[in-house]
Amino acid sequence: MERNVRLLSERECEILALLSEGCSHQNIASELSISEASVEKHLRNMLRKKQFGHTYQLVSWAYKEGVLR
Repeated sequence: MERNVRLLSERECEILALLSEGCSHQNIASELSISEASVEKHLRNMLRKKQFGHTYQLVSWAYKEGVLR
């Protein structure tokens, strides 16, 4: 698990956790005091790092690998 967490920045982990709770990009941006464009950029970066095409794949991976609990 530790290797998988290191693939993601702290901010990316925060965004992923909120996304997994069903938060919209707008809600995530508000919660973290960042722009919605920043949320989308972080999500694109995570998808690129893991070579996934959809956020549901990213969330599923995070639960399977113990990044999210």
